[in-house]
Amino acid sequence: MKIIADNVIAKLINSKASLHPEEHLQNFTPVTLEKILFSEKFTVNKWGCAKPLHIGSWKRKLIKSILYFPVVALYKVGYNIGGIYAICRKNEE
Repeated sequence: MKIIADNVIAKLINSKASLHPEEHLQNFTPVTLEKILFSEKFTVNKWGCAKPLHIGSWKRKLIKSILYFPVVALYKVGYNIGGIYAICRKNEE
């Protein structure tokens, strides 16, 4: 999927960029991602912020759980620091 760069530095380097979801979703807001997905004929059914993997010692699990709340709070106000997901459906033409 090709996207048009939406920041000044990317525009100076190259006007287009590749979107690699497994690596770079934290660089996009849900609004930007929705525009990209819509341009590729997808409809977003649900947005979310992924929970951390529940692995490790009890201390590590506790820390992950505690740190998850600020991540979700930031996500809800539009600042994504990773873990965003979108459940989409490809529109039939």
